[in-house]
Amino acid sequence: MTEKPNNITVNKRTREFSITWDGGHVSAYPFGLLRAACPCASCRGGHENMRAEPDASVFDQQLEDSPATRVSNVKAVGSYAVTVLWEDGHDYGIYNWHYLRALCPCQKIGPSTADLRRPKDFGDPFISAFPPWWNARPMGPSRRRCG
Repeated sequence: MTEKPNNITVNKRTREFSITWDGGHVSAYPFGLLRAACPCASCRGGHENMRAEPDASVFDQQLEDSPATRVSNVKAVGSYAVTVLWEDGHDYGIYNWHYLRALCPCQKIGPSTADLRRPKDFGDPFISAFPPWWNARPMGPSRRRCG
């Protein structure tokens, strides 16, 4: 499994964070899932509860649309992760590539996660988490997708 992204986009209209990985796999994360899986110590309940992979319970959480589940911005953290700034001001989680790959909804397909599958509609506005020199481009409907 390749854990290096080629492109990251955030579509505020469809409330979806998408990563195109090396090898062509596309992971699409609903904002609610991404927030429920925030890897920071505060959201995990302390440093002793932090893990390299998300807890399976995040796939069962249903977070309503609110400032806590709306992405304001995404920033690269070196070449190994991104951090998400949520509209409620929370920005402590560092989502590394391994963590995000393990969080891919298509890896957890089942009755409790069927509603977490992303919408098929894409469009602006989007945020690219990569700086311009990374050659980031928006993902369109013609891109290969999981699921």
